[in-house]
Amino acid sequence: MTTLEIIKILVISTCHISKQDSGVLTQQSNPLLADSFYYGWYVFIPDEGEDEEHLKLVPSLRPVFELARKNDCKYIRLDQDGDEVEELPRYDW
Repeated sequence: MTTLEIIKILVISTCHISKQDSGVLTQQSNPLLADSFYYGWYVFIPDEGEDEEHLKLVPSLRPVFELARKNDCKYIRLDQDGDEVEELPRYDW
């Protein structure tokens, strides 16, 4: 029997990152391993301690990374129709 690897993805609203940071995620040469889609981005969550370079570029991801790690997620899907999370900051843009 084959063992399958299954990963969890945290799906939240794009309102949890700043407009400025959304521009960084949209850049084609972005080092965050983010991939855009029509309604937002998929962002890989680096290991804790290996994320400082990423967070310098996109500081509003810090609390999002923390929430994702608490929930054992390996990716974040920032989606314009994703849920808003009460404990995360919100940005109006």
